[in-house]
Parts: sequence; structure tokens; C-alpha cells
Amino acid sequence: MHTPGLGPTVPELGLSEFPDIKPIEKTQFSMMTAEVTKLMQERGLDSVVLCGIEAHVCVQNTALALLERGFNVHVAADACSSRTMVDRWVHACAEKVVCRFLWLLDFSPKESEE
Repeated sequence: MHTPGLGPTVPELGLSEFPDIKPIEKTQFSMMTAEVTKLMQERGLDSVVLCGIEAHVCVQNTALALLERGFNVHVAADACSSRTMVDRWVHACAEKVVCRFLWLLDFSPKESEE
């Protein structure tokens, strides 16, 4: 997160209870900074659960960067948001469209059924 632009991480996250976890500053939309990439490689991680604010920008760009690098990516939709009501509303509408699209894919003819 970019603390000078967005402010500090809220205390409700409880980061003080986990002294080994430190917030990492970023000045780009994706969280896949060189520092984060190095930490993930050192720990041999292959899966990530994402949450955060500015889902339409930061969470999305981070997810795409992780997928590009071959990670398994899971987005905790109920742990994502945005700073503005309009962006939260657009996200909710888009989520409904995606869910319906995925539902339709399950019922579309498969190549072997054609």
C-alpha cells in the first residue's frame, strides 16, 4: 500500500499481533514489487489469496501479475472493496455478470457433446 497517498493500514486488521508480518510500500498498481516477488520465491509459494481495497485496480493488477508468473490465485471477494461507493457498486454488478457467465459455461455444449 502507498501510505502517503492512502493512509496507514487500519488497526482492525490486527497486524500488531503478527510482528513477523510487515506492510510493504508500493507505488504501482500491482503488489508484485521486486521485494514481494523475492520473498515469495524464497518461501516457495505457489498459491495466493488476495484481498484489499481498490479491487478494480490494485487487486486486479496484482492477480493478473501473479497469474502471469504461474501462481494459483484466489480472490476473497468479500474481503475486497473500493474507496468510492460508485466503484463498489460497479464491482457488485460486474461480479453478478461474471457469476452468471460462469454458470452459463457449465451448461453450454462441450466439444465432445457437439
